[in-house]
Amino acid sequence: MSKILEGLYLGSYVEAKNQVELKKKGITHIITVGSELQVLYPGSFKYLYIPAFDAVDYDLYPYFDQVGEF
Repeated sequence: MSKILEGLYLGSYVEAKNQVELKKKGITHIITVGSELQVLYPGSFKYLYIPAFDAVDYDLYPYFDQVGEF
């Protein structure tokens, strides 16, 4: 998991499975981006799910406002 800014991290789905580490870092909100991923700990974190495909040409732009508000 890489720290981007204070309070903002970027990580893989595998890292998002580590509830202990997420809580240790003070993470409260998780944005899950993927076509077949599931929310892992709905009682512990707030989630935003974006059903995107892992492709170079997949357009994530339509989600920018929603992600910013979240």
